[in-house]
Amino acid sequence: MIDAKKRQGIIVGIMALVILYGLYTVIASKARLTSPNAANRATELQSFVTQTTATVGSEMPSAYDMYVASRAGSPWGNNPFYRKGENIGSRDLGSMRSLFIYAGYIETGGRRVAVINDADYMAGEPLEKEGFYLKKISPSSVLIENRRDKTMFEIPISE
Repeated sequence: MIDAKKRQGIIVGIMALVILYGLYTVIASKARLTSPNAANRATELQSFVTQTTATVGSEMPSAYDMYVASRAGSPWGNNPFYRKGENIGSRDLGSMRSLFIYAGYIETGGRRVAVINDADYMAGEPLEKEGFYLKKISPSSVLIENRRDKTMFEIPISE
């Protein structure tokens, strides 16, 4: 094991090397800034900026670009992310889905019947829960509409 004096000497030596390296990088960076290339780079950069400014200022935007810019701040007529049959703003959509259990599907002749909460319903009939009615029946799911807040949600068949 290394004693405390040797350890201290190693740490001080490493610190001295780090300080010398730092001084070297600072001096080398100052030498690069004062080189003649720095002056050339500054003039090249200035000419690039003036050329770019002149080019951007002289070109007129297209009609499409003008249309996009004029419409950018206007309000949307409808939500492009809205999916029919689903109210995205409704927080209690999951709780409404939990009110109903689609347990079965019966098709006899041209008549479709869905078994929801142990009761038989046909499309267009009001459900036992007030304000809800059965909009559409398929073998895999039913579409239920809440007439109060005009939301529709799909209930898959529970197996």
